[in-house]
Amino acid sequence: MQKAYPEKILVVRLSALGDVLQTLPILPLLRESYPHAKIGWMVETDAAVLLEGIAEIDVIHISHRKRWLKSMSRPGLWKQTLQEIGIFLAELRQQDYDLALDFQGLFKSGLMTYLSGASQRIGFASAREMASLFYTQSVASPEGFFTQSVPILQHFKRLLFAAGCNTDVNTTIPFPTLPVTEATMAQAQSLLSDWSPDTPIVAMAPATTWASKHWLLSHWKVLILRLLKESNTNIVLLGGPNDVARSQELVADIESQHPAYKTRLKNLTGKTDLATLKALCLRLHTLIGPDSAPLHLAGAMGYSHLIGLYGATGYLRTPPPRYNEQGILLSATPPLDCQPCNQTECPLGTMACMAAITPDQVFEAVKRTLSQPQPHPA
Repeated sequence: MQKAYPEKILVVRLSALGDVLQTLPILPLLRESYPHAKIGWMVETDAAVLLEGIAEIDVIHISHRKRWLKSMSRPGLWKQTLQEIGIFLAELRQQDYDLALDFQGLFKSGLMTYLSGASQRIGFASAREMASLFYTQSVASPEGFFTQSVPILQHFKRLLFAAGCNTDVNTTIPFPTLPVTEATMAQAQSLLSDWSPDTPIVAMAPATTWASKHWLLSHWKVLILRLLKESNTNIVLLGGPNDVARSQELVADIESQHPAYKTRLKNLTGKTDLATLKALCLRLHTLIGPDSAPLHLAGAMGYSHLIGLYGATGYLRTPPPRYNEQGILLSATPPLDCQPCNQTECPLGTMACMAAITPDQVFEAVKRTLSQPQPHPA
């Protein structure tokens, strides 16, 4: 265990969106153990907005790694890119961190703990891509950091304990408040202004970056039509710019065949940035989606019931935040022998694990959530 109290602590969790959200609960525990320490967080560009305004974070270091790597393929940009990287690293080292914690366990995150200049660098012994070479202390998890049957927060608690925090695997982890500005809230409200605030909103996130996580489009269509026919709920589709085509296909088919439902079905895929999506989560009664950023963000905000659809990834390792309070996680029952495969594409080409979650199962789960009031976090 660390003996000297650190004055400046760097958290390294670079990506992806859902994974950054999964890591946020470490902040209240760090702050409780070290109330006077300066806490910095290194994150990549896409996820940086998730950290803005969080009370426990004093400094955000934004790595433009993806853009830098792309620029290095163009010799004309080498000088400018190297200058940017140099400025970034100089600003990082100026913070004079004495403790860096790697919560990602990959080469890119381990390297950043070393480049920070922190004299003490703690990560997981089972980190991948030789990341542990950059640590001064490696924390062993008996199950292995990437084991799918153990909640990732349990590993995080062990890392915090090694960093001197007053915590163990049984410690309750609170979730920090993710602030929403008045301007962003007004923007979100304007997107839903034609709907009564008294009518519950069910959000659906039909796409994510891994094709293997996708629930079948035919299943989504059956579910949407049944909800529109058998409930009074309004439905909104959410996602990023890369998800637009999938959502458009859903909306086009339903609206062309059932034009009467057009006013109750809204496609906002690709039309909201992350800040606005945070604000929208305050209005959602229920969100349905695969293991993806919208599901985890809705859980982090705490105002939505969650219905998670898990196949290629394990719900035991990365359930959405607060799911114990207001969540239903669905997967193939019994699990298929190939689950969880953790492959971006179904290795069998069948999508059997996602197909096994039926529209009837999800509809019954939505009925359960709609019978309960919209949650409000303490």
